[in-house]
Amino acid sequence: MNLPDIVQGGFYAYRLFEVAEEINLRHLERLSFPVPVSVRPGKLTFFGRLRSLLNVVVLGSRELQLENGLTIQVDCTVLVFNFGVLAPCFYIPIGHSNSVAPVAPALSAAQAASLIAQLNDSRALTELGRSLSATVAEMIAPAIVRPIQYDEYESYTLLNIQRFAEPVSIDKVLRSEDLARLLLGETPDWVPAPSFLEQLVKHHYRYSVDDLCVIDWNAAVNIEPNPTEDIPDLIALALTQLLEYQRYDSILETELDLLYEWTSQGKGVVRWWRPGLAQKGVDRVNQVLLDIGDFIDRSQNAFKITEDAHYARIYRGAIERFQIPAWRSTVVARQQAVAEVARAMYDRAHLSLAHSLEIIIILLIAFEIVYAFFEH
Repeated sequence: MNLPDIVQGGFYAYRLFEVAEEINLRHLERLSFPVPVSVRPGKLTFFGRLRSLLNVVVLGSRELQLENGLTIQVDCTVLVFNFGVLAPCFYIPIGHSNSVAPVAPALSAAQAASLIAQLNDSRALTELGRSLSATVAEMIAPAIVRPIQYDEYESYTLLNIQRFAEPVSIDKVLRSEDLARLLLGETPDWVPAPSFLEQLVKHHYRYSVDDLCVIDWNAAVNIEPNPTEDIPDLIALALTQLLEYQRYDSILETELDLLYEWTSQGKGVVRWWRPGLAQKGVDRVNQVLLDIGDFIDRSQNAFKITEDAHYARIYRGAIERFQIPAWRSTVVARQQAVAEVARAMYDRAHLSLAHSLEIIIILLIAFEIVYAFFEH
């Protein structure tokens, strides 16, 4: 079946950038911001005592032209996570809105799916996200702990539906091919295989008879007559962990390559005569391992501590769908490999130093013997 037109709702389009190892949110709350920028704590009511994970910087509206020529107004906020991630969020309403002009008074499922694909792939939206992240990073610079440069980013779109043009049951929505097209940004002529549609919506989440949340890799659909910020924020929180694990995986891969070069034969051999360089390398690796360990500990705490069972299920579902446990396992395995190679490099550097000292002592003894011989 085809879904009725969407007459009330909106899109949350995200771009996530990592700017620091950590952002001190308590320090951030004491900063002053220029008008009309404002800051408020993130809701994250489902996380109880972990509400301090997030602050929201409200930047107002912007006009944006997408690659297909469509000009839209977006309500801009930047989610500031203490993990060191800035997540510009662009809200584009459908139907009546109290913030910015709606993209349309109503959208068909086909039009909504097309817009989801455009938002995820939009370079203009990415550049606006980078610009807003740079602006906010400058504003909150005193709260940023150990800034970093990381060019990769994550994009995601959540479609929140408050009302259809005609009443439709959630069971019918789950059987609709339009739901698959929305999640995948597919065109109306694409027809999903029944088994694929069943698999796609298998892990859906419901609290009452009239709400539904389905999360996929690039997009999510949330049907909620009285929406809150909780689901958009928890999806962004899960995406921050995906971005972090991807960055640490890249860092560990680079560190492994450097360590293997150090410990290999040939070019690296001469370096063992300068063990101070090896010590610097080991210190750098240890700092990386400490940062990773701290992040894994914080992310696991965020995963475990919840108060609302429904939101906890959605959050765990997002974590699983984004394959974060697989990324975590990869990072932990590489973490162990880096630690072992760094330990071997450290031991080899000290062995080299010990051999150097032995040679020096032998040369000194030989010098003393030769000197004594010629003196007499």
